[in-house]
Amino acid sequence: MKQMTSGKLALVGVFALAGCYSYASEAINNANYNTVQATPQFAVMKVGDSDQLIMRLVNDANNGAVTSYTVSNVGAGVAVHYQTNYRPVFDSKLDTLVATGDKTAQQYFIVGLAVGTYSFTVTPTSVNTGISATVNVVVTPRDLGPAISKTSGAAGDTIVITAPTNTVFSQTSAVSFTTGVVGIASRSADSTSIKIVVGGGVTGPATVTLVGNKLVPTVLPVTLSSTNSLVTTPQAQPTLSASSAAAGATITLTAGANTFFSPTSVVSFGTGSISVTSRAADSSSISFLVGPGITGNASVTLVGLRSAKTLATNSLNSTNALTTTALTVAPTTLGSAAPALGTSTTVALGSGLRFLGNSHIFVGGAEAGIVSTSADSSTATIVPMTGSTGVVSYTNIALSFLTSVPLALPGDQSMTVGSVYSGPTDANATSATTASTITLTGARSTLISDGGALSTACPASLAAAFGGSSCRYYKITLAAGTATARIKWNAGAVSDLGLFLVNAAGTTCVATLADNNGQVAGSTGDNSAQPLNCAESANLSITAGTYILTVVEFNYGVVVVPAWYQFIISQP
Repeated sequence: MKQMTSGKLALVGVFALAGCYSYASEAINNANYNTVQATPQFAVMKVGDSDQLIMRLVNDANNGAVTSYTVSNVGAGVAVHYQTNYRPVFDSKLDTLVATGDKTAQQYFIVGLAVGTYSFTVTPTSVNTGISATVNVVVTPRDLGPAISKTSGAAGDTIVITAPTNTVFSQTSAVSFTTGVVGIASRSADSTSIKIVVGGGVTGPATVTLVGNKLVPTVLPVTLSSTNSLVTTPQAQPTLSASSAAAGATITLTAGANTFFSPTSVVSFGTGSISVTSRAADSSSISFLVGPGITGNASVTLVGLRSAKTLATNSLNSTNALTTTALTVAPTTLGSAAPALGTSTTVALGSGLRFLGNSHIFVGGAEAGIVSTSADSSTATIVPMTGSTGVVSYTNIALSFLTSVPLALPGDQSMTVGSVYSGPTDANATSATTASTITLTGARSTLISDGGALSTACPASLAAAFGGSSCRYYKITLAAGTATARIKWNAGAVSDLGLFLVNAAGTTCVATLADNNGQVAGSTGDNSAQPLNCAESANLSITAGTYILTVVEFNYGVVVVPAWYQFIISQP
């Protein structure tokens, strides 16, 4: 009995203490929990979006009181929903989590319904009901809505884009569509609308940058798109005057309706080349000469819109394609199909082809020297290299109306050079002081034929430099860079010639132009692609100036003097 009585007294004491604690806590709550804390107290969201709101009644130590809240004065553009399942407790009888009413924090969700600035009031229902908090909400648009004044149009039309209620455009807002180009025509003074001019082929919704909140200017501007879309008819394409033509024909490209070409519009095709001859004064057409091998539609740049000349230009393709006959061979007329060795002959081009300043002519693959060309550049006088036989072919020739496009073509005629030397003998080649001047014809190759015997001994300084026995001399002026040369000769036995560049006084070797560095049987010849120093150990660039071109014979104990020789030289 004493034990039971003691237990009862202890239990009564616990309840008494609990009652005292509850009373004291309530007194503290009423006196110190005086701040309604809303997180966030200022919310920004788009229409249709939601944001979490946590409410607490706190004291100075940021401890939360157990309470619920009343939400009032809710603005028409927002909704506030209470979350009953926030911070549930475990019910052992039900063996599950259950929602509770009063607690130290309550959760709500704010939903944006309409663009604008709104607020609502939150007040505790217990502990300290005399205080409250105001939550401010800014609702921004999710999109521009049906902002485009019309959804279909033609290139050059004027369209108005209007900002939604309570929003505003910037005076520097940019407007774009999925495809096509547009230009700003004007902006309203209050920035609520933008007037644009549209090009052809515009599709999609309007996207506008820097859309601001009219009610709360401090809210950062955003980029929004309209819910309706615009489609404009494609910009009219240009048309070619013909679909097939021969090389050299004049073709006209005419601009489509309501379009114009720029003075610097460029016309091109997938293959082949053209040369513009004229542009219409009203920019409606471009005429040009066509080269061979053109295929496909014409592409033209910088096409503008007449009804909206401030719009950006674009590139268009013609409605039709053009094909011109391909040029696969150069029609050729030969002065002689069998010129004597060392003599000149002529080569004339047909089909409007012309020689250029860097043209090269080959006979059976062996390059010939070009002496000169006619006034109209259609005919070249050449000296073929010994042993040349086969089709005459060309590099760097061009159509007379399209000289900017070099062509490499075979001719339709063949040539065989005679085997008996009939060329000149240069009496001035025996001395560096009397040497004849060789004049290079631009980047073309120049060929020299000489029947003079190599009987004059080389000066001691040159003999020491390259070990040669006999020399012949020619004066030549070269530009800075490199030179390419080749020398060929006749001989009944093994012999050796070389071609060297010597200073203007004829005393010091500067560069080796052609030398195989050894004996050559018959008239095979010596050649090199780049100039070498006289020791033939490294490439050497040529300094611009006048030099003595020296043909050297090397004596290997048996003097074999060629009856003639030819050398060809060019500067690329």
